[in-house]
Amino acid sequence: MEYEQLVSLLKRYIYVMYHERYAGISSEYGIEKWGGKHPLLKPELIVVNDQLQGFKRPHSHLKSLEQFPVFIEFEYRIEGDTKWVEAIDIQSEIEEVPIELMPDIKRVAKLYARTVTIDRVSSLTNRRKPSVLIASRLSEEIEEWLDTDGPLGSQEVEAEVKRFLRQFVDVLHTIKLILFGKEEASADA
Repeated sequence: MEYEQLVSLLKRYIYVMYHERYAGISSEYGIEKWGGKHPLLKPELIVVNDQLQGFKRPHSHLKSLEQFPVFIEFEYRIEGDTKWVEAIDIQSEIEEVPIELMPDIKRVAKLYARTVTIDRVSSLTNRRKPSVLIASRLSEEIEEWLDTDGPLGSQEVEAEVKRFLRQFVDVLHTIKLILFGKEEASADA
């Protein structure tokens, strides 16, 4: 998949906070690492008379999404002026999940199994509160497209990538609801 096309899609579904780029001097490959948040946490501007006044506070019912950082890492190949993405990892980790909520998270894992993997990571020191690692299966799909010449048109590729990203974000939000319930919404939510 072309780098610019993927970047524009990622920025629609993940609020990117920072990114780092690694490339060798003579290398035709590059690696980028991004850190981001759920798109609902993107700050909204306050504009009065065409002048920026500041940022709106996030809704109180979204604050718990802060605990779900999103990490993205992708590798690309450079051919002339074009970059081609060869692999991408999109994941989030939730630490210290109460063990009694694992059956609910397992149901979410089964529901989204085609596009997202959810793994339980158990600490050797604290088995009562394991972590949960949520990862998109987009990289597996991209590898398959590279092996089989995948979907032919860029619109088909874009639709598939959107589906994977949308479902990843949906899983984050669903697990937030499992862990924190529906928090009190503000009047303007």
